[in-house]
Amino acid sequence: MRHPFRARLSALLFTAALLAGFCVSYAVPAAQSVHVPVWRGSVYVNSAVAAILDEEDNMQELFSYNGTIYIPLRQAGAWMGKQVDWDQQGKTVVLSGRTTARVLAAEEATGNQQTPSERAEKEEREKNGIDIQICPDITVTMDGVEQRFHNVKGERVYPAVYDQRVYLPVRSIGTLMGMEVTYYSAPDRGDGCVFLKTPWAEGERAVLEAYLEEVRPILAELEGGFLRAVEEPDKAQAKAALPLVEALADLEIPQSEFAQYRLEQCIRPLIEQVRAALERYLADGAVGDYDAAVSDGTQLSSYYVNLHNVMLQDMA
Repeated sequence: MRHPFRARLSALLFTAALLAGFCVSYAVPAAQSVHVPVWRGSVYVNSAVAAILDEEDNMQELFSYNGTIYIPLRQAGAWMGKQVDWDQQGKTVVLSGRTTARVLAAEEATGNQQTPSERAEKEEREKNGIDIQICPDITVTMDGVEQRFHNVKGERVYPAVYDQRVYLPVRSIGTLMGMEVTYYSAPDRGDGCVFLKTPWAEGERAVLEAYLEEVRPILAELEGGFLRAVEEPDKAQAKAALPLVEALADLEIPQSEFAQYRLEQCIRPLIEQVRAALERYLADGAVGDYDAAVSDGTQLSSYYVNLHNVMLQDMA
């Protein structure tokens, strides 16, 4: 199935060859071909690490130019719930209408498996960089209104084209989405992390922090007992863990746009999975159920810690 944005945007291959001519015709700054490094960090949209995939489920590369990270505009449209189309005649990316907004989290994404040659090509690009086009003649509109973008210095910035796709700086993406943008340097996470976050609603952060304060002592008991690495199943530890997991289940999960994905899609289901596996193990003594409870419990702990850390980093 051909997607409207990809189909329309495919004309950019031809456009790239004529960019200089178009720019003269439209009396805008000349297009610029630039060699840039691939950016290998993580993009958080609220509390979820976002998978950046194209319409064919291939991982898309991000890049850095002039000190900022560029993200595919089509991806931002999906996050906002906007239809994204390409107007070839007007050289315009059109965001309009309303579709289901969704951030595909990295842990949910499967993506297409790369062949050995594709992996080698990717490694080569990551090592040596890529060539992009900075395109002042491309316009972006949202709901009929032309959008203009600026960097932190107030200087005008323009869309870029790479691999037949239009990219925008992450700060410009944040402007379109009405989100705050922060960058966190993390040497252990590739090139760092970028956070796009919905501004806190009144009292939202305090409520979320209060929830995590209730979670913390329960989690400490689980990590100090049941979740410690053991060679053999321990029925006493499992029996002690069950009321702790039930206590987590009984906590009212706060309403938080920032943490909605992490709470509703990751944490709540895992609590139920750990509880069910513990109950089965205590009833039947199956080692597989014990192992499943430990595995899911460890993942649950990781999600809680990640949520806490993302909150801190996002607000730094």
